[in-house]
This record gives sequence, structure tokens and C-alpha cells, in this order.
Amino acid sequence: MNFFIHPNFWPEAAKLLRAADSSQDIELFEERYEPGTPDDVWLPCLGKQRPRPFVVSMHDGMIRNAVERRALKQSGCSFVYFSQGWADIPWEEFRWRFLKAWPQIVDAAQASDRQAVFEVTLHGKPRRVPL
Repeated sequence: MNFFIHPNFWPEAAKLLRAADSSQDIELFEERYEPGTPDDVWLPCLGKQRPRPFVVSMHDGMIRNAVERRALKQSGCSFVYFSQGWADIPWEEFRWRFLKAWPQIVDAAQASDRQAVFEVTLHGKPRRVPL
């Protein structure tokens, strides 16, 4: 699976993920784009990749913003975000919750045969939400 880490995601968590799961292709935003590049600029580029990556974000801002939601829909990329509360968890707790939830996130991504949006609950369960 291909995962693209949104720039709002904790850099420490992205590095931890790469170290913990070498079986997934995990690309960080800053490896490809300049800081501040708008979502509606880089999403169309991601949408041209095959297979399209799942975009991993710390929150649901991309689907709440009409311009970014439209860019996401048009890109064909899927989106995974963490529900409210994850950002408030101390780093030590976030780490283990995140790593515990990751296999379920990968399973949900692999089971998806079309564009999807998943919210990861505080209990670490990905649940599909409408785009």
C-alpha cells in the first residue's frame, strides 16, 4: 500500500511509522513538496500516481474545507484522519495507540476498492465516513 503523510501530521509519528512498518510505501509531504504548498495543488499530482496513495492526516480539515474536499474527490485519492482528541494525547500515549491502530488502518485501506475516507477513533478503529 502507498501512504502519503499530510504536512499536518506529527513528524515524529511519521518517522516512527516508517521505522515500524517497512512493508508499506510511506512518503512524507516534505520529501516532494515545498512547505505551504496548498492541498489543491499537490492532490492532483498524487491522483495521477498508480496506485493512488492514501493520504494520512492528523485531522479532518481537508474534508471540511469545500475547496480541499473537491480537490480530494477529483484526485481519486483516499483519506485517513484521526478523530478529535488524538492531537491532545501526550506523545508517549499517542505512540503506542498509533502503532496499535496502524495494522487496522492498513487493513481498511487494503479492503477498500474505491476512493474512501476513514476516521480513526480514539479507540484506534478506522470507520468509513462519507466524502
